[in-house]
Amino acid sequence: MLKRLNFRGRLILAGVMTSVPPLLMVLAMVWTQNRAASENAAEGLRQLAAESLENGARGVESTCAVSRMLLDQATGISLNMAQELLEDTGGLRVTPGWTQTWKARNQLTGAETEVRLDIATVGRTALLPEAELPLLDQITSLTGSSATIFQRMNGGGDMLRVATNVRDAAGKRATGTFIPAREPDGRANAVVETVLAGKRFVGRALVVGRWHTTAYEPVRDAGGRVQGMLFVGIPEDKATERIQASILGTKVGETGFTFVMNAAEADRGRVVFARDGEAEREQEARRLLAGVAAGLRPGEGATVPHLWKGRRHIAHVRYFPPWDWAIAATVPEEEFLAAVAANSLLARRSAFRLAGVTLATAVAVCLLWWVLARLWMRRVAVVVEQLNVASGEVTAASGHVAEVSGATAGESSRQAAAAEQISSAIAEMARQSDEGTNRSEKLRRAASAARESAESGSASTVRLTAAMGEMDTSARQMRKVIEAIEEIAMQTNLLALNASVEAARAGAAGQGFAVVADAVRALAGRCSEAAQETTALIRSSSSLGQAAAGYAREAAGNLESILESAQKLDELAGHFASGAASQAHGIRELNQAMTDIARASASAAGHASGSAAAADELRAQSGALKRSAEALDELFLGGGLKI
Repeated sequence: MLKRLNFRGRLILAGVMTSVPPLLMVLAMVWTQNRAASENAAEGLRQLAAESLENGARGVESTCAVSRMLLDQATGISLNMAQELLEDTGGLRVTPGWTQTWKARNQLTGAETEVRLDIATVGRTALLPEAELPLLDQITSLTGSSATIFQRMNGGGDMLRVATNVRDAAGKRATGTFIPAREPDGRANAVVETVLAGKRFVGRALVVGRWHTTAYEPVRDAGGRVQGMLFVGIPEDKATERIQASILGTKVGETGFTFVMNAAEADRGRVVFARDGEAEREQEARRLLAGVAAGLRPGEGATVPHLWKGRRHIAHVRYFPPWDWAIAATVPEEEFLAAVAANSLLARRSAFRLAGVTLATAVAVCLLWWVLARLWMRRVAVVVEQLNVASGEVTAASGHVAEVSGATAGESSRQAAAAEQISSAIAEMARQSDEGTNRSEKLRRAASAARESAESGSASTVRLTAAMGEMDTSARQMRKVIEAIEEIAMQTNLLALNASVEAARAGAAGQGFAVVADAVRALAGRCSEAAQETTALIRSSSSLGQAAAGYAREAAGNLESILESAQKLDELAGHFASGAASQAHGIRELNQAMTDIARASASAAGHASGSAAAADELRAQSGALKRSAEALDELFLGGGLKI
């Protein structure tokens, strides 16, 4: 489900999930705190209601305590007055041996028994079953309390009413009833026990079926033995008339009320007084409340839910030991919990308001995230569109760059190869240039040597020409000499001929001379022939010398030309050597440059290859960029650049 959402949906979902859960957490926390506060407030209100209810019961208890104290004081005063009046009349006297039979009736159980007692007298009045004692009425008129004189019936301490103005249920004087020393359950009667101990009893006591506020004083004989007791008391309902108005006027809530019941087991739950006139009908509720109160210790209280006239009530009960009362303050449960219900209603309303505010806030947050997501998606759409355009442009540019880089790489490779070849050729040229430089240097040296040789040859040619000139001169001179020799030979020959002729003429004497003459003539002939040959040779040599001189002059001219050419060649060889050296240096620099170019070309080829690879990578990345743009489009916009 989440994968199907575009980014806007995911953004809205993320915004909602990051905003609404904290709101819900705050709602839960506030709800919990509100609930806890409501529960605390409810508990506090319950406690306040319980305290109010308890205060009502406590107020009654306090009123009862104060009333009891005042009544006990009043009863004690009444007893003192009754005791003084009794003593003024001579007190209680029992005459031994003068007896009277009584039909004694137990005031608790109603059981009758006959008992024969010595007759007691007060003043001049014998206390007999039908006798009336004016003293008692006098005490009542003075104190407002009923009065009774008891006579001890037996060793157990049962006390018989021998004179009383207390009325029984029939309205007659209750003379002849007695207070047993033991209760029906076997417990000692508190009044009898206290009096037999020689102490005054002041408190609540059951008198002939009615509860009274009482005071009992022991009456002793001359030996100090308790022989009876004096009673004064006021019926409880009359004694508490003054406090009833106060107690019954105590309001508990709007419709709650207080009432008092007896807590004693025999009379438990009987209403002493209550504001509700129909309280007598709620016996079950009264016994429940009285039973709970009877189980409490003095000063304790208990809150008891119960039914009262079919409605649920809450009562606070307390036990008042002096009068054995169960004090209850009760109120209908809805009224008791009205503040709690109001607080709960207010808490629920607050919770609903809080939930409404939280829901409205959550809706507002969702709407805000929707608006923000829409605005952001518009911007993202622009960016995605730009990414798409840019990815297309990058793809095209990367393709173009890849093509150019590929072409550049190829050209760079070919250029690097050509540069390699050129570099090799230039290296070869550099080698040949170095060899040419060496040759040019040799040429320069050869040219210099040729120039020097030419100069030497020219000088030699000049000297040869001069020598040839001198030889020609010598040849002419030799020719002249030879001519002279020829002439001499000719003359000699002539002379020899003449001598031969003369020797022939001389005959034998002249034979020797003729021989000499013949020899001289032969020698002259050979000299002439040698001269002729020499002349011919000299002429030939002269011709050759002349030709050689011509040739020498021509060679001298040529040597001059060669010298000039050698000089020029020397200069050119020097220039060529310099140029060759410069060319060799340039070729070396060119070779270095070509090496650098080759290296740069190789590097450029490498870079071009890298550029091509980078272009391919760029193309791949542009494809990835395009795919990313499509993914962004799909992620953010759901495809198609739709917002």
